[in-house]
Amino acid sequence: AVSAVARLVRLLRLSEPALFQGVALLDAWLAARAPDTSDSNFVREMPAACVAAVQVVYKSGAMKKAGQLMWRDAAEKIACEMPGLSHDWFDLQPHDVIAHEFGLLRSLRWQVNVQSVESWFSMIEARFGVLTAEMFSRDMTCAGQEMRQLALTLIQWRPADKQHPPRRLASGLFGIGLLRAALLPAEALRPQYVCQDEWEQLFQESQVMDEVPSCTLQPELIPSVLASLVAATNLPLEELQQACEFAMGCLRGARGDLCRMFA
Repeated sequence: AVSAVARLVRLLRLSEPALFQGVALLDAWLAARAPDTSDSNFVREMPAACVAAVQVVYKSGAMKKAGQLMWRDAAEKIACEMPGLSHDWFDLQPHDVIAHEFGLLRSLRWQVNVQSVESWFSMIEARFGVLTAEMFSRDMTCAGQEMRQLALTLIQWRPADKQHPPRRLASGLFGIGLLRAALLPAEALRPQYVCQDEWEQLFQESQVMDEVPSCTLQPELIPSVLASLVAATNLPLEELQQACEFAMGCLRGARGDLCRMFA
């Protein structure tokens, strides 16, 4: 389903946030439909639901419009992306998509501005920039891009839910980004209940970095950077540390599943 949403976003030439927003809408729809997910009709609805989710993003005005969606062409390409579907999906018509669009909106009670990992990440990033007077914007540019790529990996691995909330994941990824940019010592974001050896092992197994990074920032600036991170995420330090552990744990799980899949 995520690959279908990604395909549509590319067809429309929308920006990367549109992909995160479309997947967030699809995740919210899946959560609302949770009791019915074992129904065979649910699987058959997925292609139209993917198109409807992107169409809602496209129409919402939150994303920059870039061209007109050709429904039949898009539907055919989505059907090719999703294995195991019958040829009926090559006949997906505009009225099918409109019906699913209304169904999706009703399921979400018309709350289309669903927060995604990317929207939370961007919000935290903007707050951190303001709080630090953009002092570290150059350091965070590369790290931020890398964390967004990791976020893409994670949304394809597992949908957002109460156990994997986008805000917690985004906060953890941003904290890891600061470690990767060498703006904080790794110890600053280690939960107290995680020992040093476990922390180092988590870094290695999640493949965030080959080893626990060293901080290159002047020692006297570290407290203010950490305070800015806490303020930007609007989380107590303990919860922020747990979010970093949570994000790396998710990455470890995603990497492990991918390795087993292709073993």
